[in-house]
Amino acid sequence: MKAAFNATLLAVSVLIIGAALFFFGGILIEYATPWYALVSVLLAAWGFKWALCRHVSWVWSPMHVPVLLFASYTLVRYFNSTIEHDSRLDALQVGIWTLVYFAVATNLHQPRDRYVITGALILFALAETGYALWQFRTGNDQVLWLNRSYDYHGRGGGTFYCPNHLAAFLELALALMLAWLLVDRQPAATLQTLVLRRLYEIAAIAFVVLGLFATQSRGGWIATGVAMIFLLIAGELTRTISSRVAIAGFVVAVLGIGGALSVPAVRDRLEQSIRVDAGFRLGESPVEVTGGIAGRVPMWRGALAVIRDHPVTGTGPGTWQWFELKYRPANSQVRPKYAHNDLLQLVAEYGLLGGLLVLAAIACFYWQAFQLARHAETVEQRAFTVGALTAVTAILMHSLVDFNLHLPANFLAVAVLFGLVAAQGRNARRSWRSEVRTVPRLILGVVWVVLALGLTRVSLPLAQAERASQRAYVALQEYEWDRSEEHTSELQSPYV
Repeated sequence: MKAAFNATLLAVSVLIIGAALFFFGGILIEYATPWYALVSVLLAAWGFKWALCRHVSWVWSPMHVPVLLFASYTLVRYFNSTIEHDSRLDALQVGIWTLVYFAVATNLHQPRDRYVITGALILFALAETGYALWQFRTGNDQVLWLNRSYDYHGRGGGTFYCPNHLAAFLELALALMLAWLLVDRQPAATLQTLVLRRLYEIAAIAFVVLGLFATQSRGGWIATGVAMIFLLIAGELTRTISSRVAIAGFVVAVLGIGGALSVPAVRDRLEQSIRVDAGFRLGESPVEVTGGIAGRVPMWRGALAVIRDHPVTGTGPGTWQWFELKYRPANSQVRPKYAHNDLLQLVAEYGLLGGLLVLAAIACFYWQAFQLARHAETVEQRAFTVGALTAVTAILMHSLVDFNLHLPANFLAVAVLFGLVAAQGRNARRSWRSEVRTVPRLILGVVWVVLALGLTRVSLPLAQAERASQRAYVALQEYEWDRSEEHTSELQSPYV
């Protein structure tokens, strides 16, 4: 029975990420019902496992403390927020991240679990790449059945509404693929098998790199380059990559970056954000900020102004878009929902207190992952851990110029990686895993089931309300007054 529950938890964890990916990266709440429901199924399966199986274990990780503290702090800030609806949405996302993290950390600690999730993430990346390359090649501006903004014309975004967010997901998958290629030294049955396996891995990596190019995401390209250098350094420090491989990899990375910069399309795209003037005069800046970065600078200044006026506890979850209005430049006519810098938005909404808790969780992740990479007894553990380190580094770097960690598909993938690292403990000799006694096991099993029911009660009506609201808005834009009123009346239903 326990094995069946574990297999169910593994399958549902993969399906959660897949559902969020398919439905526009999860960014559109009106289409969030499938992955909301799957998170409830995950919690229910966890609860029934603990209630019905006599022998279950709990793993300790230093990540648990800051993650739990931040989730509790978010709940407190939600109840004190001046803008309830947006704070409810943000608090729900934080709660889901926390629950998925603990479900994975507690239950998925076998090599099979890491193989399956890594393989699923890679397959998702390959599928997204295929769709993105088709969009890039044909200039199609549809994402499944929706039309996306013409601002993204000529860029591949897969099932993501914004191509930058697909780039973040591809960075994450690419990091896992490269780590497996460089670290894996498992013997093959024959030389032919080894060569074929390496060729398949290299072909898959090249295909995802093409997908990354199709996104035309400058932040994604730069974050990927930085993450690849990090992979080689981390591999050398943890002795998971030999010095010769690290040096060869560094040379290949430098040549690859140089080769990419020699491609006119890449160089022109990068110069749309930052242009370097080799003939600058003394006292002038040699760097000119243009294009996409220039558009983000007012948002960052607004976020810094919000932090200055609300430094300790912030403005409340999900409220940056409303408080930023006070600091917006007079010539700015856009109304962004996100600051395009997850760190600044985090501190603006949660204050320095919330920012420190998140940074503490990230620091604990890096510490535990480095410990595992150094002391793991299997090649599989080392490859996965170094890959997870690199994947998280890539998405964190990219999130300094975008809002990738507000995308459910991306933050759920990060939650699963955090959980898989936490599930391994420190090393084989100090696993930090202990069996749960009968009474706490039964109580917590009931708690997880109740949380699953509560999540269903909160999240599904929320998705229905968002869907009715969007339909009413579209009808209003089309001057269909009766249809707009009909959809608006749906919001008055006691079940929404």
